[in-house]
Amino acid sequence: VKQTTDESGASTGGNVSVIVYEDEAKSSIVDEIHGVLWGGNVEGNVSVEVTNVDENRFIGGIKYGTVEGDISVKTENNTVSNCIYGVASLYDGAYGVAKGNVSVSNKGGNVSNIYGVTGGIAYGNVSVKTEDGTNGSVHGLAGGEVYGNVEVSTKNSDIARGMVCGVYYGTVGKASNAAGELVGGNVTVTAYADEDYAICVAKGNESLLKVINEVIEELKANGKIDEYVIKHTGAASEK
Repeated sequence: VKQTTDESGASTGGNVSVIVYEDEAKSSIVDEIHGVLWGGNVEGNVSVEVTNVDENRFIGGIKYGTVEGDISVKTENNTVSNCIYGVASLYDGAYGVAKGNVSVSNKGGNVSNIYGVTGGIAYGNVSVKTEDGTNGSVHGLAGGEVYGNVEVSTKNSDIARGMVCGVYYGTVGKASNAAGELVGGNVTVTAYADEDYAICVAKGNESLLKVINEVIEELKANGKIDEYVIKHTGAASEK
């Protein structure tokens, strides 16, 4: 899938987009969904979006071949029995290569495993994020190589059947940027859940209630509330 140039000389085209969407009221079975499967070269970006698929084994960006641009995989409310991935491999010697960044994001559903890179190579940053739903293991890198940063984030997810790892196994190395500087090679893992907190005040004690609410508003205004939330829970407040 090749790019060309427009009248101004800018690169255009060369992208691959796959969208699979079903109404929530309907039942659908799609065995495998991939941006690139059996080889080839994509000079642009690869985007895969899948929503409300009831039965599926794989959803991913590339298994064999090369993507010169970025890979984005977005899934929501699907049932996936094997895995969601950004870059993977078919077998030894046949693997995917991403020369740009790799992003995998999931919301809801029942997913066995989520991988940024599993058995392939990524020369940019790799980001894996999942929110809500049930997941098995969530890994930024599970076999292969990444020459950028790896970030894994889970929010309100049930990971009872697996584990969360920045690197399960594989290599995270640095690469030279345009200025010749070595960058990347960092791994960040964040796992948290939203929690609500309350202060109990005796019925009728309006004066104390007023003081508490005034202090809370003051802490929000001066930014101190985030400082305290991070200190005691590890995550910034969203309210």
